[in-house]
Amino acid sequence: MVVAVQEQRRQMRADNVPEAAMNELFRFTKNHVDELFSNSEYDNAVGAFEGAMYESEGYYRPEQNCLMFTRYEQFCLVCRAAIDKVIDEYTLAVE
Repeated sequence: MVVAVQEQRRQMRADNVPEAAMNELFRFTKNHVDELFSNSEYDNAVGAFEGAMYESEGYYRPEQNCLMFTRYEQFCLVCRAAIDKVIDEYTLAVE
């Protein structure tokens, strides 16, 4: 499904569809993934979950539901820690 949605997204961008239509596709994808993961034993677990960078195989994300997979509203714990580290590197150097 991910590959089909990405192809649809590319076509919608090429056709210059209104942003509201693009947002509806994102909502559809999010709802599908939420349902898919709703009963997972790995909810909020850190690990190596295959499927990232718009590919279903060969790339891994740190949590089952991560922006690298679903465009979720928030970053997973691992991504947040990495962002905090980069921000700290730049802001602590200024002090």
